[in-house]
Amino acid sequence: MDLGFGGFPDYARRQQQAAGLPPVWSDRFEQTLGKGAVPEIIKQYGGEYTLPIADRMWLEEVFRRLAAVTERSEIEYSLVVLNSFEYNAFALPGGYTFITRGLLQLLDMDATKLAAVLGHEIAHVEKKDTALPRCCAKWAWRW
Repeated sequence: MDLGFGGFPDYARRQQQAAGLPPVWSDRFEQTLGKGAVPEIIKQYGGEYTLPIADRMWLEEVFRRLAAVTERSEIEYSLVVLNSFEYNAFALPGGYTFITRGLLQLLDMDATKLAAVLGHEIAHVEKKDTALPRCCAKWAWRW
């Protein structure tokens, strides 16, 4: 499934900065936007997958350590494991981060690889370059 993840186009960001405008999305709006999309994402990927408790604790520890060193302290990062065997991970505005069951299995409990994947997704949130803004970018400078 291709949801068009790739982030806010650089052109739109440069236009916004050149005009001296504040970020298109306030932090509050960004969190609301991401939160509103979570149920549909979970549904599209077959629901949330429940890991065995030891695996979930390990996953949460890696994720927690990454989230603890972010610059955007107003963001409460969350992580959902999706019940899909696709190899995918992505983040929505507001810190809503997803990884599929298939990608977790591919990573084979390698903390370094997991940290690289999750760190990449957290970086999208930190830079406000997440999945949803791309779909709305063509209207961004009209608001």
